[in-house]
Amino acid sequence: MATKGQLSKYSKEIGDDICVRISEGASLRKISEELGIALRTLFRWFREHEEFCHNYTRAKEEQAELFAEQIIEISDENIEKDVFGKRDAGHVNHNRLRVDARKWVASKLKPKKYGDAIKVESEQLLNPTVNLILNK
Repeated sequence: MATKGQLSKYSKEIGDDICVRISEGASLRKISEELGIALRTLFRWFREHEEFCHNYTRAKEEQAELFAEQIIEISDENIEKDVFGKRDAGHVNHNRLRVDARKWVASKLKPKKYGDAIKVESEQLLNPTVNLILNK
């Protein structure tokens, strides 16, 4: 049940607005606050409206692409040097945090593209007897 002043009825227009905001990098919590929609209501809409759920999933994939682009922009950002020719360590660390957060989220949203690759190789079986039988 929605609290006073909160929106609880789904419409395609609201769903589309939410998806656009997500693809532009906004968090679901921030959108919820700005639109006056309880998070539990949004989650219910995902369950009840298949098209909205599909569009939201696509918007999250687009958000991962946006974060990948932002990582490059942040990394290429010119950080001013002080009078001694050193870069501001606080600014460098802040940018590192921004990049790391975006890398983590992108790896969770699109693990096949942005996740860590895990390669498992095996040259031989552990049992030498089985190796002899199989290699005949």
